[in-house]
Amino acid sequence: MFSLYFILCVLGVAICADPPKCCMDKQFQATLGESGSFYRAGSDDFEPLDGYNFLTYDFYGLRLAIESHSTDGNGTTETARIIEDYVSRKQYFIANGSCVVNDLTSAIRQPCITPESTFQGEFKLGFGFTEIDVHVWKHTNPNGSSTKFTVAKDSCVPLIETSYAIDNQGTKTEVVYVYHNFTPGLKNVDVFQIPSYCPIGGGQVAGLIG
Repeated sequence: MFSLYFILCVLGVAICADPPKCCMDKQFQATLGESGSFYRAGSDDFEPLDGYNFLTYDFYGLRLAIESHSTDGNGTTETARIIEDYVSRKQYFIANGSCVVNDLTSAIRQPCITPESTFQGEFKLGFGFTEIDVHVWKHTNPNGSSTKFTVAKDSCVPLIETSYAIDNQGTKTEVVYVYHNFTPGLKNVDVFQIPSYCPIGGGQVAGLIG
């Protein structure tokens, strides 16, 4: 259900100044349901993205960790751990007993809605006593990729993230993440432990949620 605020803005009524940009918790853990697809340049078909991720975000420590569970079009599920250390500027991709290390080329995502983000509207999720007022913000990068964030109006807790991206090879990705089991703070810092068999050097890569 759209709010009166949103309807008046659509009609051009002058009251619709953007609300203040908010900040989420600087440390949190959450589960992200994932659904989307990607298209490789020169390919004839879209390939599905389906899975879920356990995310641990630590802005104070400039680090994040993801345990990824992804299912391909054949129904095969693969599990991987990704650790991004923005102090040493290294990303560790750990799967099947191996570890690939790359240099991070981007900064850690800020916990606040960026100054460049534009307000997309306000609406309600749920029904009756369980409904939540939410705000939607859109951030567009110079390369044309964009991300929409749906956050709780009163707390800025992230609820839905929709992103569109295109890389240097022309691969286009569109994916929706649904946040649940959001918990402020860090309950398990062991997720940041880097295996002893990880090498020192590597290539370059942008941060996963930068």
